[in-house]
Amino acid sequence: MKKILSLLLCMTLVFSMSSCDDYLDINTDPDNPISEAATVDIRLPWIQNYYAYAWGTAGMRANTIIGLLTQTYSSTGANSRLAAWNPLQSSATTIYQNWYVGAGVNIEPMIEKGLENEEYHYVGAGYCIKAMGFMMMLDLHGELPIEEAFIMKTDPKYDDGKKMYELCMGYLDMAIENLNKTQPTGTKTLKDGDLWNGGDVSKWLKLCYGLKARYMLRISKKAEFDPNGILTALA
Repeated sequence: MKKILSLLLCMTLVFSMSSCDDYLDINTDPDNPISEAATVDIRLPWIQNYYAYAWGTAGMRANTIIGLLTQTYSSTGANSRLAAWNPLQSSATTIYQNWYVGAGVNIEPMIEKGLENEEYHYVGAGYCIKAMGFMMMLDLHGELPIEEAFIMKTDPKYDDGKKMYELCMGYLDMAIENLNKTQPTGTKTLKDGDLWNGGDVSKWLKLCYGLKARYMLRISKKAEFDPNGILTALA
């Protein structure tokens, strides 16, 4: 009888403790935010920040390599290894990390939440930056994962340069489509989170069309080259 009472007491304590946990688990800890709680205006400025850092580093790395290739003396310094395609890890991962781990991983959740809440201008900005980021990576590496980049795969397939280019041009079309939409009253306006253009949708549209024209010029030696398409984008 004593054993039965002890067992019942233990079970009562276990259930009471679990119900206490449920009772107290009613708030989101502000010191440990979760992805679902991040609104579009919180994500966008950080996407812009990480993309800009990657872009700035890409420009510096490319110019460093050009300078090294044209120098008239030999060097074994860390940056010199860039031109020999044998870089130190710290010289090769900054752009990749800031784009994939900082900016890129946040774009799809922002697009999804923007579509869910009819915050279309954030959707447009997301697609625009997605095109800019992957075109930058295409310039640097030639082929990288896009379609399977952020789906929790440890071995995503690599898209070739042609596929990357086509996807990026498609992202710009989706950016333009969403930036041209009218958001319902009460949704988060683009100026709430836009560091680049202060929420001016017309500037985002000009950016998208300007990028389309620039990217189309890159295939001037290909059969798909469309000079009239460039003039249309510029217009």
